[in-house]
This record gives sequence, C-alpha cells and structure tokens, in this order.
Amino acid sequence: YDDLDLLIITKSNRLWLTRTILLFFSLLKGKKSLFRTQKISSLPADAWCFNLWFEENDLQIPLNRHNLYSAYEVFQVDWLFDRDGLEQRLMLANEWMKKYLATVWEPKITSSANKIKSQNSLLDIINRAIFGLERQHLSAKTNIPQNNLTESQAWMHDNNSYLKYLAGYKKIRDKAMTG
Repeated sequence: YDDLDLLIITKSNRLWLTRTILLFFSLLKGKKSLFRTQKISSLPADAWCFNLWFEENDLQIPLNRHNLYSAYEVFQVDWLFDRDGLEQRLMLANEWMKKYLATVWEPKITSSANKIKSQNSLLDIINRAIFGLERQHLSAKTNIPQNNLTESQAWMHDNNSYLKYLAGYKKIRDKAMTG
C-alpha cells in the first residue's frame, strides 16, 4: 500500500491556494482521504501524499532541516514537470546537500531563470487567508507543528515521524560506513 509522495513548487503567493485545489482534485479522483487517521489499507496503493511544498521564491530548506533525510528527500525527486529551471534552482539553493550526498551531487548548470514576483491581487489575499485557516487546522488536528508551515513552504509531517525517518536513515548510513 505504498503511496506516491509529491513535492510541489508553486508560483509566489500561490502555495495554499494551489494546495486547496490539488487536495480537492485528489479527493475527487479517490487518491486522497479526508481523514488522516484512515487505515492505510483502505486507500488505493497509489494514493497521493503531498509531503513537501515550496514557493518558487523560497526554495532554501530551513537550517533545522539540513540533514541526510531532507537531502535524500529532495535529491530523489523524479521531476515530472520543470518550468523555469526549478530543479536547478532548488538544488543550487540547497548546496548544503552535497555534504550528505557528495558522490551523487551534480546540479545542472544552465541559464538562471527569472523569479516572477507576485502582484498583490485578490488571489494573494485568498492564498493568505487559506494559509491562516490551514495552519491552525493542520496543527490542531494532525500534529504538524506550526513552524513546519509558512506562507511559502509546507512540510507535511509531524516531528515524530520526521525524527523516526531521520533515525532510520542514520542507521542505514552508519551500517554502510562500517561495512
């Protein structure tokens, strides 16, 4: 019952609006459950899990997440669609990852893409309002800490799961290092 983990990068000031639209679409397609507590076995084997969200103007991973797990999460992404060189911009904004993945680190060097600045529009206001509501809801109902959710980034896992995954990756690394 594996799910498909997705990293989504949106235009500036569109993360929370885009997330709402994608969640609604995924519910209609039967790829997501409304209830986080639903048994994994009742979801389709290829359910969609929107784990990481970035806005194009904020691609740098926060310092408190500079570790092997986060580096691997980002590095393993299979890009389905890359507009404006976002893959390269994400990698270059996070050069710290080569500390953990030095043997495979090799960002593509192409011309840099222009960042598109959002205009203060009705959509910006809607996005900000959705962020306020979602941040409160996700923190209260799903144990996702509020500091995992900003206007321009969202890390959709609670800290317990995150620390468990990080510990697992450290064990694998240590085992590989000792032979």
